[in-house]
Amino acid sequence: MEKHEAVLAELEQMREGAAALMRAKLEAVARQTRDLANRLAGDLDVVVPPDLEVLFPIGAVAEHLRSLTAPPPQAPSLDLKVLRQLDAGRAQSEVLQELLRQIGPWCGPRAIVVIRDGNVQGWSGVGFPIGDPARTWRATLTESEALTKASTGVPLLIRPSSDAVLSNWFDGSSKRLLLLPMSLRARS
Repeated sequence: MEKHEAVLAELEQMREGAAALMRAKLEAVARQTRDLANRLAGDLDVVVPPDLEVLFPIGAVAEHLRSLTAPPPQAPSLDLKVLRQLDAGRAQSEVLQELLRQIGPWCGPRAIVVIRDGNVQGWSGVGFPIGDPARTWRATLTESEALTKASTGVPLLIRPSSDAVLSNWFDGSSKRLLLLPMSLRARS
């Protein structure tokens, strides 16, 4: 029986040695796997940066979506308050200056010119890039077909570039220009 027990003890020893060897190899593989996993986890910051806008920029899209949901700007209007401001002017010049100011939301540069005895002269202007060039405007009606027509009381929508005088006054602009005749003190 001693032989059997010796064989059995030897087999148990071999089994324990094999198990210890397997554990050592598995622990080495597990250690290598943990090291590799840690390196890969560290590399994730390179692949997926902390600032996701760098990876997939959507800031501009978000801003565009916000602009689509924003309420539209309120359309300008000439309400009773504006009419009262115009009416409150004590002098014709105050009323005309206020009129130039109030029509600003609907147009760009604007001016008032006075036609008298066949001559045209700029009176006042606002909204121009530099100062008030209208004060330097001078011409005769015969020089401008558009101003001649407006002087008869006909409103006119034209491009300044199509009229020599207006082209000079508005630097050859091809934008549309509305000539709106007004009578002041019962005169056109």
